[in-house]
Amino acid sequence: MYRSPVIFDWQKLFDEVKVRGRFDSDAQLAESLGLTRAQISAWRTGKSALGTLIRLKLLDALGYDSLHAALHSLYPTDDREALAERQARLVQRVGGIAQPQGDAGRRVGDCSQSAPWCNNDLLMALSDADRSWLGGHCTDMSLSTGQLLYSADEGSADLYFPTTAVIAVVLEVGAGCVAEVAVIGREGVIGKNLFFSNAIVAAHATVQCEGCALRLAAPVFHEALARSAVFRHRFFGYAEMFARLLA
Repeated sequence: MYRSPVIFDWQKLFDEVKVRGRFDSDAQLAESLGLTRAQISAWRTGKSALGTLIRLKLLDALGYDSLHAALHSLYPTDDREALAERQARLVQRVGGIAQPQGDAGRRVGDCSQSAPWCNNDLLMALSDADRSWLGGHCTDMSLSTGQLLYSADEGSADLYFPTTAVIAVVLEVGAGCVAEVAVIGREGVIGKNLFFSNAIVAAHATVQCEGCALRLAAPVFHEALARSAVFRHRFFGYAEMFARLLA
């Protein structure tokens, strides 16, 4: 099945790395990426584009560690170790390291800046008290490319908050044809609980880019809606936007 490419806003991603890494200026981050001030200025003003290597460096710093091997393969042989060491320092500074595969199923109770939910925008919008309670009920999962999270006939009603994984939602449109209608990353949430209409039960979700997500069991989700007005507002606002994509 054909999968459309994920479209990234590179200006936004660059700024996110800059903020999370506490860089004081574009020039400071540019140096960590191996760019000059002139190069980053030309990109900011639309006179040039970011190269593939720089784009992979940004994604690697934000936790898309499934791209790490591709990034390493692009380094020139002579400077490979030095460039890899510089990138490792950037990743450590930004703090966007994905949870290792061995951490699948780990409970999330920590509310420090290194907690997995720090990498999901919806969860980060909650109050400290809500996050502390919700984090204790989430499970940090490692997801593999191609993994089916749910379909009309399979999977639970649990919700998944991607932190480093990217999830595609595919809708069956008849006669054996399918269409990819949404791609969800760290900005959102996915699960059957998003679907309040039987008209779209044919949708299913698969992992497009491997990584991590926080799983919230369906009963706890309903309790969270009852406990937190902010969570209700954020969730139903996102669900409404998501439903319009599938309309």
